[in-house]
Amino acid sequence: MIGRKILDARTATLGEVSNILKDIPETEIGFEQMKTVEYVKSVLKIPQEKAEKLIEELLSAVEKLDRAKATKLADILPTTEDEVRAFFVKEMYILTDAEINKIIEIISKYKS
Repeated sequence: MIGRKILDARTATLGEVSNILKDIPETEIGFEQMKTVEYVKSVLKIPQEKAEKLIEELLSAVEKLDRAKATKLADILPTTEDEVRAFFVKEMYILTDAEINKIIEIISKYKS
């Protein structure tokens, strides 16, 4: 990683990270990337395609969400009100009960 430039900076789902790392030839993969691959395999809950659809649905249903929060919700897939509220503890806004329930409802459709 030393001496390399950042070409793109954006929020990525764990599925996208998995796909990116899968494309790196095994001879070029470093220690950090191997540890990342192991981590992603252990916590990945839904594939990238489903995660992208979930993110888009969350963004269209809940106005207060930004892409970064929607991406993390898609990675973690919270199922209770308290788990959803935990994502927004440091935000300057509070989600209504209706918004939280909408998030849970949408996530439950994608959870396998």
